[in-house]
Amino acid sequence: MTEAASEGRTVSFLRALGQAAPLAHVLAVRELRQRYARSYLGAFWMVATPVLMLLLYWMVFGQGFGVSWTGPAERPVGYVAPFFAGLIVYLLAADVIPSSLNLFIAQRTLVQRSAISLEAIWLSNLLRAAYYFGVSFALLTVICLALGFARPYGLLLGVVAGLGALWFAAAVSLILASIGPFFGDAANIVQILLRALFYAAPIAYPLTLAPEIVRPFLWLNPLTPFVVAMREAMVFNSGAHLPELGIAVACAAVLSGMGAWLLRAAARAIPDVV
Repeated sequence: MTEAASEGRTVSFLRALGQAAPLAHVLAVRELRQRYARSYLGAFWMVATPVLMLLLYWMVFGQGFGVSWTGPAERPVGYVAPFFAGLIVYLLAADVIPSSLNLFIAQRTLVQRSAISLEAIWLSNLLRAAYYFGVSFALLTVICLALGFARPYGLLLGVVAGLGALWFAAAVSLILASIGPFFGDAANIVQILLRALFYAAPIAYPLTLAPEIVRPFLWLNPLTPFVVAMREAMVFNSGAHLPELGIAVACAAVLSGMGAWLLRAAARAIPDVV
């Protein structure tokens, strides 16, 4: 495939996303309403779920094992805010990535019997995950403000790190959504990999807690640049690891192009497979 053809596919895909955005938003909101339709707490679970996970890890690691972070001049900052800054990045990946693998199978009625494009279906799933992520980021902001960590510069960097994490998750989601209908075992493999990535990233523990010989390998974890950048921004008001974040975002750009090509290449076969 020539460079011009590749660029044409990318432009065509972006145009399709723009056209699909209003419908994708409607589909995402409908799915959220259906998910909480029979729940007494309703959409409050969007806040309650990450908070309950935060409390669980704080009790086990923060209180039970005494894990904590320190800021400049060895100033202790506790466990809650630094951990939650990393947790929301993982929760985004753990939401959008597995759901993308079975997306077109789960939505086979829309895929086979409607005029809704595959781009609109994929984008609706991404928007739904983005709405969850937005709620978690807002909660992190409240926590950091309450604890006296957040500053305008740090909040701005936190938004940049969050958008980068969302872009990377979208790129991986696009690839997995394109190949998911053709590989039934992929869902089980991804669940195992996600759990491994969680413990191999400095989410529940500081990076400095890992043996020095292991730390370079932790940076190979695709979650690490976003976790560290989010934590540095929101808790420490620092952009110390912006170069690593930039490399990760560049990788997201490359993966996005690959995903757009894959979805367009598989578009005709997917309705027959699901």
